Amino acid sequence: MNKINMITSQDGDEYARYKMIVPIIRTRHLITYITNINDVAKTIKTNVLYIVKFLGRELNTIVKYESKMKEMRINGIRTKKEIIEGLR
Repeated sequence: MNKINMITSQDGDEYARYKMIVPIIRTRHLITYITNINDVAKTIKTNVLYIVKFLGRELNTIVKYESKMKEMRINGIRTKKEIIEGLR
């Protein structure tokens, strides 16, 4: 799995110690899904529900965690760049 830096170089993390897995995004019927949200949460060592609530506020939209499917649902079409910037 590919990992990206959570803190950009201009913020001062020159040794790139803080990394997370790149979220896998798919879009269907004006809804964006993050299919590997559990892996992202494990990488940054936090609860999935914290990420869901945080991204909902950062993106100013309705989000939901579907525990059966183990994926996060975001209303609206979002790009991978928007989601990664929201997580940083």
